Formats: sequence, structure tokens, C-alpha cells
Amino acid sequence: MMMGFLFWVLAILAIFHFLRRLIQSAKRDRALEVNGSSALNILKERYDRGEISGEEFQKIRKDL
Repeated sequence: MMMGFLFWVLAILAIFHFLRRLIQSAKRDRALEVNGSSALNILKERYDRGEISGEEFQKIRKDL
């Protein structure tokens, strides 16, 4: 009886933990996009400033 109760408590805690991590991840991703700091935007900025060549830009863009 006690093992069944313990199982359900742990299962519920695991679900809450998973949902909390999922929500935090979504908020972090949204904050990055709002601030314009997505990986593709950073890559475009580096290309615009001349830090990387066109070939490097295309190669890195494919990796993203």
C-alpha cells in the first residue's frame, strides 16, 4: 500500500518537474528571439560586419 502511494507521489512530482522545465525552456527561447539574439541573427550580424566570409556564412547556416 505504501509503495503504491510513494510511486504516485514520485510520478506526480516528475510530471511537475518536467512541465516546469518545459515552460522555462520556452520562456528562455522566446526571450532570445525577442532580443534578436537567435543564432541565425548573430550569424547574419557577423557576416554584415565582415567577421566571416560568404563561404563561412553558408557553411554555418547549414549547420544551424
